[in-house]
Amino acid sequence: MLGASNEYTSTVRGLKPDAKKHQTYVDVQQLTGTPLQGGKRVQFNMFLKTINRITITENLTTVLMPAIWIDEGIQLNDEMVDFLKQKLINSLRLLDIFYWMALTGGIVTGMIGFIYYAVHRRKSVKEHSLT
Repeated sequence: MLGASNEYTSTVRGLKPDAKKHQTYVDVQQLTGTPLQGGKRVQFNMFLKTINRITITENLTTVLMPAIWIDEGIQLNDEMVDFLKQKLINSLRLLDIFYWMALTGGIVTGMIGFIYYAVHRRKSVKEHSLT
């Protein structure tokens, strides 16, 4: 009855909806987007009310009553988590290191090229001005 109107929850005693226990969730590894664990919780309800030709129901008040609760979940085992760490996450970290090394190398090479260009341009300007 999590998220149900107070009109319905007040008619059934003993229910204590708790978002931590009753919501659907997925825990995802932030670098790869791999789902690590998840749970889907569903409750099916039915209205109980008086039915004219059935005498056993004449004292029923109309109420929304929980009928079926389904709780499914999955979690990666330690072997799969270790596999993800070794093969995927460590590879991504290594690629991240190579990325920064290549970027730094490109910037340094560009600066050296600019300095080389500036020095040779100065020499050629001086040579032209002397002649």
